[in-house]
Amino acid sequence: MKTKIINKIREFISKHNLINLNKTYIIAVSGGPDSVCLMDILSKIYKNNKKNFIIAYIHHGLRKEADKEIHFVKKISTGYGFSFYCRKIKINKQKGKSIENEARKKRYQSLKDLAKKKGCDGIITGHTLDDQAETILLNMLRGSGLTGLCGMRPEVKIGRNKSVSIIRPLLFISKKDILEYLEKEKLKFQTDKSNFDLKYRRNYIRYKILPVIEKINTGFKKNIGNLSIILQADSDFIKSKAEYYYKRISENFIDNIVIDFKKFTLLPIALQREIVKKVIKEITKSLYSPPFIIIEEIREKIIKKKLPVKIQKLSIKIFFKDKKIYFQKDKK
Repeated sequence: MKTKIINKIREFISKHNLINLNKTYIIAVSGGPDSVCLMDILSKIYKNNKKNFIIAYIHHGLRKEADKEIHFVKKISTGYGFSFYCRKIKINKQKGKSIENEARKKRYQSLKDLAKKKGCDGIITGHTLDDQAETILLNMLRGSGLTGLCGMRPEVKIGRNKSVSIIRPLLFISKKDILEYLEKEKLKFQTDKSNFDLKYRRNYIRYKILPVIEKINTGFKKNIGNLSIILQADSDFIKSKAEYYYKRISENFIDNIVIDFKKFTLLPIALQREIVKKVIKEITKSLYSPPFIIIEEIREKIIKKKLPVKIQKLSIKIFFKDKKIYFQKDKK
């Protein structure tokens, strides 16, 4: 079991070119089973290259147990011979907004800031096959488009200049395999009680929905992992084509982006959606894609010439002039 899982992860890293020993990386460790397993296995694979990695713990300030977890992670990190850093962040609870999403955004921003400060090229996380299945199911329930159904990728560039990578070497490993590995290696880990709170949608899917689905199909998680690989390739192809046509039908100005209406309407629907998504991200200066339902609403209004229109959630306005579509930031 031990050698098998280590070799699988080594092969996965090699296949996707996830780690380059000419670069340095942060390993994000919470003290939970996934991140402890990640740290242990990377310490074995890169036993002679530990200077290429530093351990980071992000304290969200939401749980009293976090103070105990800091000491736990620091102790095992130094025991492995890794440098250890802790960052504290403050999460402001806002009405109507998910505290999970806010914590995730702040956590990644803090990790990215630390990576920049320490000259690191990537952030390695312990996301597993179970996390992938939960993420894709959540996105399906939200009515996501192709991007959401792709789930998480082994590596993704983040930040406005895409200078830092998020790397997920355990993305094909199940939680069951991780727990078995920890038990056989006699490795201790911390348990976050909030992970069992069913008021959080991800936890509800984890403990209520997935067990039911697995009774119907025991290989569901592996199948949905394979689905994500298929859809990621499809998505990459569509994005490359959309980028090609976007450059040929658009004009970028200081205050707006202009699209040739006729050329836009002649494109396949998949490319229309991708171009609308790209324009919105450019106009709003956002790193995140808007929800599929908004993309489709805008696309349909353009095709049916139901313009002008203001999209309040994005603070943009779209209007038709001289056979062209104008996208502008709504300055109000």
